Amino acid sequence: MMSLILIAVHCISHLVSKYDCTPYCLPMLKKLLLPACFAPITIALLLSACTKTPPAPNADISAALSSAIAAKNAQNGIETGTGRTRSTPPPSLRTSFYGSMIESYQTLDAKKKNVVEAGILIPGSAMEEAIRTLSGGNVSLPVVQLDLPAEVKKTTYLDHVEITFVPTAKNSTDPYAPGHFAFHFLTVTPEQQNKINCLLTLDVSADRFPDSYAMDKPGLPPNGDCVPFFGNRAIDITSPEQDLVNKPLFTHTMSLQYYSGRMVALTPLITLEKLLTKKPISMPVNLPLTVGKDTLFPTQFTVTYDRTKKMFNLAFSEWVTMK
Repeated sequence: MMSLILIAVHCISHLVSKYDCTPYCLPMLKKLLLPACFAPITIALLLSACTKTPPAPNADISAALSSAIAAKNAQNGIETGTGRTRSTPPPSLRTSFYGSMIESYQTLDAKKKNVVEAGILIPGSAMEEAIRTLSGGNVSLPVVQLDLPAEVKKTTYLDHVEITFVPTAKNSTDPYAPGHFAFHFLTVTPEQQNKINCLLTLDVSADRFPDSYAMDKPGLPPNGDCVPFFGNRAIDITSPEQDLVNKPLFTHTMSLQYYSGRMVALTPLITLEKLLTKKPISMPVNLPLTVGKDTLFPTQFTVTYDRTKKMFNLAFSEWVTMK
């Protein structure tokens, strides 16, 4: 009998340490008081109890949070768990985009000290393939991120780039319903971008907005029209598509993204049709009173197409010092 009890005690020790199942195993200690003839049953009961998996802590809270984020993602056309994994930091200054390599770049002044221009280069073949694919109803644009060169990150308000695509919203009165690319020039690090989960309040002071800008759809619950990883969009109310009388068709505009009290991205929006014309695009970048730090802030954004090199060039330039 003593041998069988020792075997049972050994089993308890081993299983408790392996499965951390103390809440399940301790009640079984009483079984050791049973007669020796029941020792095999005791061991069987211990094995049954100790192989149970304890409930995960705060499982209901975690599930609720995951459900809320998934619902918000679905609302904004982001399929949870598919293609939204971000590398930290972005992979490099070059990455693949529809069969070609795109890259970020900087142009410095003659003294190689000050940034004159910062942007991205996209081969015409890649842009044409992207537009052909996305126009055909395939809207699963993979995450496309580019780091920006060192001097840009060090001296300007820009940090890295992410390209997303917004499909055409059918039967919509939204001025931005036509399918378009959003070229997000993030002003936060990838680590900070990953924390934009739309659970914090917008809470942006008026001096962080340019005079002609206002939040897009601020009344939507729970926090305006917030998009995970990018925040809330502010639009230029003087942009042509905002003319509700003449209602000109949206082709391009400069939008700004905000989250938790600050501007997190400068985001030019450009329709597929506008890019296909390969004609120059120029957009002013209106200045807020402050961005909360000493930095260089761009005042101009351009898109040009080099027909010799067959290359799109999307660039910010004409920098001013901000506080």
